[in-house]
Amino acid sequence: RTFTNMPEDWYEYEVTAVSDRFGESAPSYVEYTLGHPTAPSPELKLVSFDEQTATLNWKEITGAFVYNLYEVINGEYVLIDSTDKRTYTVNDITDGKHEYVVTVTHSRFGDSGYSNAVAVEMQNDLTPPVTSSNAGDTWLNQDFLMELTAEDDKSGVASTFYSFDGVDFKEGTNFTVNNGGIQKISFYSTDLAGNIEEVKTAQVKIDKIAPETTSNANGSWHQEFTVKLTAEDAQSGVEKMFYSVNGSEFTEGDSVIVNEEGINTVLFYSTDLAGNVEEVKTAEVKIDQTAPEMISN
Repeated sequence: RTFTNMPEDWYEYEVTAVSDRFGESAPSYVEYTLGHPTAPSPELKLVSFDEQTATLNWKEITGAFVYNLYEVINGEYVLIDSTDKRTYTVNDITDGKHEYVVTVTHSRFGDSGYSNAVAVEMQNDLTPPVTSSNAGDTWLNQDFLMELTAEDDKSGVASTFYSFDGVDFKEGTNFTVNNGGIQKISFYSTDLAGNIEEVKTAQVKIDKIAPETTSNANGSWHQEFTVKLTAEDAQSGVEKMFYSVNGSEFTEGDSVIVNEEGINTVLFYSTDLAGNVEEVKTAEVKIDQTAPEMISN
């Protein structure tokens, strides 16, 4: 006799023979353990991956009906797709570590166990941050609070670094520049994906010292005298010079003709490109245009 659709188990059979002459024989025993073949698990391999995709493949399983690809997420097997192919490309993979397994659904033996796990570490952010500063190109006459702003549209900014000399970098996004002259500031940022920005530079120009102006006035008497002004500024440079004669409104210029008789008072000062204003200086110009008179007794 044939038994069908029997599950896996241990079976015990008793068999007797019946004779027309001798009746039924003593029973004999047959013991049998029934087990069904199982589908073998595929062997999973990573073929290639790039910024957002990973291609996986596995060896063909004879009699396979379909292959099932899973991602292991927090210990759970989440089905991605089922396919009758032996290669599968996972698209739009996010940053981080991802783990995949595959099973086979066999046409006769049902589902196999899970394959070996293949891990993929994705780093979609391959672009470093972009850092900018609030430094301008104009001269300043006071301390400057420099602010660095970094942006990264994927993994995010990790740290920002700056240096006054291009060597000893410190972490920070704002700091005070107070030394006179042209200060070269170097800076860069890193992001959470490990990308490092190329070093950028900016200049901060500070001049806290006003110009020094001199005149050619010499204290001698003249019939007419042209006052010439000379200004110097070692850092930002002279912007303008101004003068006033005998209390008049200050006029921009570097020379003035004085011809009013008597002792004339010339006031003058200069400004520089940083906005420093020199304290007003004074010079005297003596003018005598009247000839002497001879008096006889």
